[in-house]
Amino acid sequence: MHLSIIETAKLKLKDKHVESDGVDVIYVYPPNEDKQGMFFSLQTLRKMLPHVIVKGIPTVSRAVINSLDDGTCAPTVCVR
Repeated sequence: MHLSIIETAKLKLKDKHVESDGVDVIYVYPPNEDKQGMFFSLQTLRKMLPHVIVKGIPTVSRAVINSLDDGTCAPTVCVR
């Protein structure tokens, strides 16, 4: 997942700026070290990270996997 963040050209991040801690946690560090540059980098990251496409189709905004508890049928995927 962190490779998708690094490969997004607009973010201009390198491998040292993104760390993953298990499957659920990703740490993203701003590329600028000075206070003023760091502030603008954090603003840009906050704005751009929700738009990073991890896997799949860019036009999909939501996907839901539905399965019955009794296991009688296969799970269905609803994509919006």
